[in-house]
Amino acid sequence: MLKRTRTLSLIAAGIAATLSLGAFAAPTPHTPAYYGRSVASQGIDQKVEVQPQTRWVNVTNGDTVTFSNGGQTFSWHFDTLHHDDNFDLAEIAPQGFQAGKVRVYVAPNAAELG
Repeated sequence: MLKRTRTLSLIAAGIAATLSLGAFAAPTPHTPAYYGRSVASQGIDQKVEVQPQTRWVNVTNGDTVTFSNGGQTFSWHFDTLHHDDNFDLAEIAPQGFQAGKVRVYVAPNAAELG
């Protein structure tokens, strides 16, 4: 009986450990964290005014960019560790920001090119 209880305890501990690893997993595609992170608007490398005719924005991986539209602003630090080099601005824009149909193209920085 003791051996069976011990085995079940070890199995339960293994399952709990496996489930807790999900909290530390890499960000998945189509979540904002996959493309970088929101930051305070300081140390900005580029400012972009999103207008109705804006269709794309070019940025460099590692840059911090402030996006603005109609009095709304947010700043984003691009930190991508993958080869997805473009996505919709709406994927990282905060709720309520009028991102339109703007595509963001992320170029590798010189340090990544070796």
